[in-house]
Amino acid sequence: MKYVNLFIIAVLSIIFVACSSENPFSRTEDSLDEEYESAIESKIENRERDKSSSDWDDYDDYIYVDGNYGYTRSSSSYRSSSSSSTDEVVSSPKFDYLTNSKTMRLTLTHYKQIVCSLEGKSSKTCDYSDGDPRISFEILFIQSNGSKTKYSTRDDLGKNWFYYDDLGEWDGERSFEVNVPALTDTIEVCPKVMDVEGFDDRVSSTYCYYSYHVGLLGIRETVYQSDYMSEKCELEWEWYLY
Repeated sequence: MKYVNLFIIAVLSIIFVACSSENPFSRTEDSLDEEYESAIESKIENRERDKSSSDWDDYDDYIYVDGNYGYTRSSSSYRSSSSSSTDEVVSSPKFDYLTNSKTMRLTLTHYKQIVCSLEGKSSKTCDYSDGDPRISFEILFIQSNGSKTKYSTRDDLGKNWFYYDDLGEWDGERSFEVNVPALTDTIEVCPKVMDVEGFDDRVSSTYCYYSYHVGLLGIRETVYQSDYMSEKCELEWEWYLY
């Protein structure tokens, strides 16, 4: 009987110790739960830190595309839409070329005769307004695969797209639109000003002006350009893609 009692006491002691000890499997599950929650919290903190450290004021510099021939400026509406969808902009890949076709809107904004007379020695006056400017543009869309698409206002909008008699200076807006093919990464704009009096003398320069990496431009981000190489007239225009 003595040995039976001792056996019962031993069994009860083992059961008591087991119940009072922490379940090793439960401890493992709790530990895993804590590690998982810690990882999630760390990921959220890192994401918030990355978002807060992104310098969106430098975004215009990053998409500056015009080399020596112009400059860009984001519109307030584009800036607002960018800041309200930060996650989308950060995660979206950026390409130098257009991933989809877009529309280009080009606007002539300024013309001014800067020489005494465009009619040369035959002119009887020197009033800086004896020219008869006919202004047109040729645009070349260069794609990343080497293909080129040409557009001319002379061919598509008529030879008199912009034309005035005896015009010395003009400020306003004269616009046209043209389709820009997908994969375009470079846009070349070639202005041409002819004095239609007499022999149709060209009074603009022969220079064309390039914009590279146009896929990085924001929607309706205006590119300002001018025929600054011209010695006979001032010519300014601007364009954007949408």
